[in-house]
Amino acid sequence: MKKCSKCQETKELTEFSKNNNAKDGLYSYCKPCAKEEALKWNKANPERFKVNLKKYKYNALGVYQILNNQNECLYVGQTTQFNARKNAHKTYTKNPSLDKQHTSLYKNLNKEGNITIKLIEECPKEVLLEREKHWIKKLKPKYNA
Repeated sequence: MKKCSKCQETKELTEFSKNNNAKDGLYSYCKPCAKEEALKWNKANPERFKVNLKKYKYNALGVYQILNNQNECLYVGQTTQFNARKNAHKTYTKNPSLDKQHTSLYKNLNKEGNITIKLIEECPKEVLLEREKHWIKKLKPKYNA
């Protein structure tokens, strides 16, 4: 049990979000109070909220491409978390042995130089596979073969 520093109610620990910087590993505000504070901040800081929202958008669901800038060869994939997937691809390109499934892809990208990773279409989770197949058919990426 923990007491919320805003509403002063004692609640279950599951009512508090994790915070690695706090001594107990939890935020001092309960989740409902934290949400209320976040909404207030968003209204008080509309420009900064737009910037944060734009950053969040790039953790979107959709179909993405990896372009090898030296030979213009492509890889097309789908993701439910674009930023995380983009970072994983960058890591694996530097160290191909970390991803056993796509080792040949990353070895080629690593040998041939710099890459560009971009989201080519945002779409709901239900149609990700269908849209990925569409883009593979349309772009005919070398690395998906």
